[in-house]
Amino acid sequence: MQLRDLIDPDTIINLAFRVFLVLLALILAPELIAAFCSKLSGLEMFAAFCFLVLLSPAAYFLLRYRQGGPVRHERRGAERIPVLPAAEDPHD
Repeated sequence: MQLRDLIDPDTIINLAFRVFLVLLALILAPELIAAFCSKLSGLEMFAAFCFLVLLSPAAYFLLRYRQGGPVRHERRGAERIPVLPAAEDPHD
């Protein structure tokens, strides 16, 4: 982003709105988490923690599945299997 891009009114409004949303999320998220956690007992808190720990890898694998898995590139150059010369007939 260049300095002249910041002079554009639309860019300034979009940037200010994004900053506002990030700050709002940073202020409200701890309040919502605290309000939710205060209603839970110890066992329910542990269950919620276990659920979140299991949800993270599940979301990762789902994302990898939707992307089509790892991309494999062809090997080139020195990584190819060398072709050995044909064996000569010892009776010649």
